[in-house]
Amino acid sequence: MTKAAQKRILIVDDESAISEVLAQVMQVHGFKVEAAKNWPEVLARVAARRPDLVVLDLMIPGAAPQEMVRHFQSPELAKVPLIIISGRYGDDKLVDGMRAEPNVKDFFKKPFGYVELANRIHEVLGTKSPPKPKGTTPKPKGK
Repeated sequence: MTKAAQKRILIVDDESAISEVLAQVMQVHGFKVEAAKNWPEVLARVAARRPDLVVLDLMIPGAAPQEMVRHFQSPELAKVPLIIISGRYGDDKLVDGMRAEPNVKDFFKKPFGYVELANRIHEVLGTKSPPKPKGTTPKPKGK
């Protein structure tokens, strides 16, 4: 199994609070993290260094959801796994079409469990969380 520290996750969300919490959770799980809040930032980060996985909010400024997913189907990016997150997921045909893409590994509806997302990322990338440092488990009171 690969170490999570060897994997870089690109978190794409225009909501700072979600992006920051996701970044913290992913770092606790051992991943290297970068973030982008709009489509031009995504393009720049991906061009600079291809991520190992992208957590993609479909409702970011700068591109339509289909355009974003289609971009990641290009030959140079088709092996980058996508996990889509969205608070708006109205059109079932659109969502089903995106899920049918080979590199779309999952779709999480907001709100979602951060630990559940991290566990799914570990599963997709074949990684595991780093061990907790000794002495970090709280001891029961009175013992």
